[in-house]
Amino acid sequence: ERESDTTFVSICLFFTAMKSIPSLLSRKSTIYLSDVKNICHISAVSENTIWVNDYHLIQQVDDKGKVIREIKDIFLDMPWSGKHSVTLSGGLIYIDNEKKFIEERKNHVKTLETYGSKVTLYSTDMKPGCLYSSHINGDILIGVTNVRYSFVFSNVETGKVIRCDSTGKEIQEIEFKHQDQIERLYGYPRYITENRINGDILVSDLSRGALVVVDKSGRHRFNYRGDLPSERLFDPGAVCTDNRGRILITHRHYDSSYIASETCISLLDQDGNIITRLLEDYLRVKSCMALCVDDENNMYVGWKNVIDVYKLSDSP
Repeated sequence: ERESDTTFVSICLFFTAMKSIPSLLSRKSTIYLSDVKNICHISAVSENTIWVNDYHLIQQVDDKGKVIREIKDIFLDMPWSGKHSVTLSGGLIYIDNEKKFIEERKNHVKTLETYGSKVTLYSTDMKPGCLYSSHINGDILIGVTNVRYSFVFSNVETGKVIRCDSTGKEIQEIEFKHQDQIERLYGYPRYITENRINGDILVSDLSRGALVVVDKSGRHRFNYRGDLPSERLFDPGAVCTDNRGRILITHRHYDSSYIASETCISLLDQDGNIITRLLEDYLRVKSCMALCVDDENNMYVGWKNVIDVYKLSDSP
């Protein structure tokens, strides 16, 4: 009974705190896409440079939804992950999982030049699940895994984060939680970003069921698995940070009966403490997993073929 009382009090305090925070969002616009059926991931640095992907293509669109450029000749294994990223200069880097026999599959990180040519920056036999182009120094962060098929998971997934410079030269590997190299940080990195304020690397890991955060040297800082006592199983999705270094993450959770909730967007501080939940009424209707915040603190929320754009307040 005491444990039940404690749980009830924790839930009450949580929702009281949420209600005490004024709205942080003001709606700006809605963008409709004609050729995309299900937006899986969004990358943007401004409202005029928005890249999206669904199952078979990556497109650049403007703030009216008009297609500017697109990449069709690619294979996106597990498209619901961070398969592309926009550089500070407005260029695109993306993952191309070549569709060959599985024994011959090779995975490439490529860049699309402004004049249309494609250049391979990095290749690996492991499967890249996500990448991010640093807005601090231009480095490329790549989350890779040994999982061969995206729908098969066990307790033996091994993943890591690889840092390359802007030319694709590998300069850092982040794999273990401690120097003894026993406990692994990652299993299946699904989305990755860098906190533009403190340089932390944030990874939504599908098989670990957590947002895994390390500092720029690779030292583990914390894991985030949700806040309510009922959140026993945590399914993390897209993750990004705003221009104050606050963390935004989409996620679902499962209660003690293993029933899935609606999608949530949680706003956290730099240390993983929750500030508030965003768009709760919106997400009761729309199951969104695509989320991005650009350098001007515009927040993009993708659902089916629609992107809703909001201005994210700098306070609290």
